[in-house]
Amino acid sequence: MNWNTKEYHTDRAKKKLRTTNTLKTLYLCPLAVILLLTQCTNLAEKKTYNFIFLGHTYDWQSPSGNKVDPRLEMIDYNEFDGVWLGGDICANTSLNPQTFNYL
Repeated sequence: MNWNTKEYHTDRAKKKLRTTNTLKTLYLCPLAVILLLTQCTNLAEKKTYNFIFLGHTYDWQSPSGNKVDPRLEMIDYNEFDGVWLGGDICANTSLNPQTFNYL
């Protein structure tokens, strides 16, 4: 094949592309293995957190609407890393500033 022909340059470009792809694979495969191994060891070291979610916690029998369910006051919250509150905490939370102090 003559070096001055279109086929020669096309074949040469294909070979160069194959060589480049092979080199990328040779560099990326060990890197991928290293990243995979380091991430797997980090998974075993991660701490598990305990949260409690409480939603609509108000006491339905409280006439003033400013108390939470009495069962919630008996929970030992030290067992949890965080408390997530959802919904209404008290039925009339914002009517009386003392309700905020209570919460």
